[in-house]
Formats: sequence, structure tokens, C-alpha cells
Amino acid sequence: MWNPLTLTQVGTLPVTTFNATTYPNIWNIAIDTVKGNFYVIGGQDYGSDSVANILSTDNLSTFTLANSLVFTQIPLASISNLVTWGTDGFAFIGGQPNALNQALYLVSSSALAKTSKFFSTTSSPSALKR
Repeated sequence: MWNPLTLTQVGTLPVTTFNATTYPNIWNIAIDTVKGNFYVIGGQDYGSDSVANILSTDNLSTFTLANSLVFTQIPLASISNLVTWGTDGFAFIGGQPNALNQALYLVSSSALAKTSKFFSTTSSPSALKR
């Protein structure tokens, strides 16, 4: 993270990427300065021998990962145009599973929208709204 007023680096975010030459870029990130969140989506290592598209939330104050949501069925290298909407909404364009067409994905997740407390989507799936 860069402070344009002081021209200094103020922190780094732990983004692990599968393809460092194409991700993250301006089409894969969104920032919510009111909530203090930095969102990034793209292909990341998942499990011991797999890769998946993962939407992650990082806290802009602590520069730490707050939560993530995994999309295993969306083809890799096809996600772009990440935006936030409302209090807990996310939208992005990605490939359809087993198809050549693009689709608009709309996700509502209170777990990703908050950063004051860590929520585990694997141990408490009820934290996610669908």
C-alpha cells in the first residue's frame, strides 16, 4: 500500500497469486475506505494441490487477511471487474462452468464485508448470506 501524500509505502497485503503476471490488477481489486477493506479476487492456491478463484478481504488498518470465499467452479483466469455494492454485496464477471460464455456473478456475504472480527467460512457457513 502506498500513501500518495507522503510518497511512502505504508504496508503490504499478503496476496498469494497463481499467475503473478496477470493478477492482481485493477480489474481484480476493490477498496472500501469507509469499512477499511481491500478486496481482491483471482486464482490462488487452494488446498495442497489445487487452484481456485478466491475473493479475499484484507483490513486496511492492520494489512491482514480478514476472510476469504472460494469459487471452485468458475474457470481460472476468467474473473474481472470486481465491484462492491450495498452493505455486503460483490459483483464480478467470470466464465461459466463448462461454457465459453461470460456470466455476471452477484454475491452477498456479511463475512467478507466485515473486518473487525475474523469469520471462518469453512467452520461456520451460516455466517454467509445467500
